[in-house]
Amino acid sequence: MKKLLFLLLILISSIKSYGQLNTDSLFNKAVEFARLKQYDSSIVLSKKILEAKENRVDVLTFLASVYAWSNNYTEAKNYIAKAMEADGRDLQIFPVWLNILQWNKEYQKLLTACDYAETRGYPDKFNLINKRISAYRGLNRYKDAYLFLDDSLKRYYPSFSDFYDLKQDLYLSTKRNGFTFNYSLNAFDSIAPQHLYYFEYSRKFKGFSATARINYADRFGKTGAQAEIDMYTKLGSRWYLYLNYGYGFEKSLFPEHRVGAEVYFPLFRVLDASIGGRFLKFESSQLFIATASMSRYTKRSWYGLRSFIAFKESGTSVSLIGSYRLYSQNRFNYWGLELSYGTSPDDRVEFLPNLENRMISYKIKTDAEFLITKSTFLNLACGYNYEEYFTEKFRNRYIFEISYKIRF
Repeated sequence: MKKLLFLLLILISSIKSYGQLNTDSLFNKAVEFARLKQYDSSIVLSKKILEAKENRVDVLTFLASVYAWSNNYTEAKNYIAKAMEADGRDLQIFPVWLNILQWNKEYQKLLTACDYAETRGYPDKFNLINKRISAYRGLNRYKDAYLFLDDSLKRYYPSFSDFYDLKQDLYLSTKRNGFTFNYSLNAFDSIAPQHLYYFEYSRKFKGFSATARINYADRFGKTGAQAEIDMYTKLGSRWYLYLNYGYGFEKSLFPEHRVGAEVYFPLFRVLDASIGGRFLKFESSQLFIATASMSRYTKRSWYGLRSFIAFKESGTSVSLIGSYRLYSQNRFNYWGLELSYGTSPDDRVEFLPNLENRMISYKIKTDAEFLITKSTFLNLACGYNYEEYFTEKFRNRYIFEISYKIRF
């Protein structure tokens, strides 16, 4: 990098020695450096141009962008202010200014800037709508975002499909309550079918959400229930904490106590990761399970990998789950595929007391979720397990599942 900057200084000096500074050529070179993410070199050239002509709005706004790409928002806003002083009527200033405020999460200032840009004749309604929605969401003002977008669609984009998907997303974000009913049937080739139901109610609060759940099982000729509560709380940007506690009323079907905790955090900017643990206490045994995960969203896909290391009285075992989801154009419908080795303590279809006995388990599962009204979802799933329940003895398990969710 030092050699590169040294060569740049020689280049600039040689140009000045001829008595002329070819600013357009330097600007093109600065843009090329920025495209290659060589931001320091781009900044050096841009400032040399401004030494020759300090009021070039295109260079001032470009330099503001480069500083923003470098995460130096103080300098980015400083150069935007200089561009406004040079010519506040130049419309090329506004998209850069709005981007800087959005990236720096100055959401209240972003709303004010959008109003100002509109009064000065900034014509990109699409960008203004997106920026205002981003600001409202950043301020957790989902109802305001929904009402604003609804009004904007009526005025500007009555048939713009992408905004209608965003409108649906915002509509669901205004709903603080949720209810889910789930039924799972496990059929075997050697024992009677088993049934599992759960009913859950969830609510969003400021900064966290909570879910209360009742699990009910009918298997091994017995019935029993378990009560659970989950909580997710934000720790910061893309950081949050998951906590869980469950109590089994019928201790032969469910663990007497179930405790879980996990921290979720960003990893390498493009990944989400987590690390945590679970503790399960049965009538005559107990388990501690360490877990970790990584996941990534792309435009229409989600990939996930989760591992469990179970420390049992009979030894240590490892479970792995790989998941994939493909979303439709509207993001509310998807189909998914899951492949796993071992038994997951988070999957209610996998009955927990068998964790002590099952040595090997291979599973494939597919599911699909559909938005059936503005606030209700239907999920259908089927799966197959080839599982070892005693040493070198295997059986087939066939899983069928249906889930209904409503937000209100």
